[in-house]
Amino acid sequence: MELLSVIRRWHCRDHLPIREIERRTGLSRNTIRKYLRAQSIEPRFQVPERPGRLDPFADRLRGWLVLEAARSRKNRRTARRLHEDLVALGYDESYGRVAAFIRQWKHEQHQAGQTTGRGVFVPLRFMALASHYLFEATFCNPAAEWEKGQIEKTVQDARRQIWQDLPAFPDLGALNVWLEARCLDCWERLQHIELARSIAEVHASERPHLMVPGRPFDGFVEQTKRVSPTCLIQFEGNRYSVPASFANRPVSLRVYPDRLRVITEGQVLCVHDRIITRSHGVPGRTVYDWRHYLAVIQRKPGALRNGAPFAELPAAFRVLQDRLFRRPGGDREMAEILALVL
Repeated sequence: MELLSVIRRWHCRDHLPIREIERRTGLSRNTIRKYLRAQSIEPRFQVPERPGRLDPFADRLRGWLVLEAARSRKNRRTARRLHEDLVALGYDESYGRVAAFIRQWKHEQHQAGQTTGRGVFVPLRFMALASHYLFEATFCNPAAEWEKGQIEKTVQDARRQIWQDLPAFPDLGALNVWLEARCLDCWERLQHIELARSIAEVHASERPHLMVPGRPFDGFVEQTKRVSPTCLIQFEGNRYSVPASFANRPVSLRVYPDRLRVITEGQVLCVHDRIITRSHGVPGRTVYDWRHYLAVIQRKPGALRNGAPFAELPAAFRVLQDRLFRRPGGDREMAEILALVL
């Protein structure tokens, strides 16, 4: 990702020709053109799903590796010993697959603890943000507050002024509009630390020299979730439904301020409105999408009568459902109609 970010900065910001980028990076011009033409901020690789015989033992082996990492080096089990323990549980593949799994796990742990030269943890999404907007991140040394000048104190004072007398808002959009107005007003009153002008005046003088932003950055926080047997994932005390074909499988959850997006194998499975509650005493909610359970009712059409996901069917479907349930076999007919409609 870092190399891709450098290529985009050299071409889009510094206006270097592709021949010069080729000389500096050693990549072919076709590869550089492919990266620039795709306008991607992070490389994407399609990894086909190849289920192996080690998959049923992957969670157990991963748990063993976590436990072994906490032990002293002399007391740790070797990869060969872990393979023997898996064989005792029924694993019948070679030692090489277990060793490859352990190497991949160690690499992931190293990536998770990735730091810059100054000991600052850099999340991958922040690196993608820097690549998208073509800037280089510079970090201060830890515990060296004098390197930041008066930034932290200025931000602290401004935060207190902005959030004073906070009114109630109907939604997040109204809050953002109010916050933007308060920040602009603060810029008018706040003096620049080094120049004898306000922040708003300095910003106005710099705007003609700034780069024109392109498409908005896809900002989210990504988490890995495992779908429950009832086709639900849990986030912030609430549960959200996922298509039934992905039950008991890992998925990627991308968290936005107002929505949740469930991703697997680079494809969007579903999108839910995010539930945000302030009180911890309020019980969590379960958000169903009845379309996610159509594969279930093909096997168990009786779930249409009392299943919680189907309590929110559209009005037209509910009228049809009431009529079909009055005669024998109506459950099966309703399940087939729903499958045809969708």
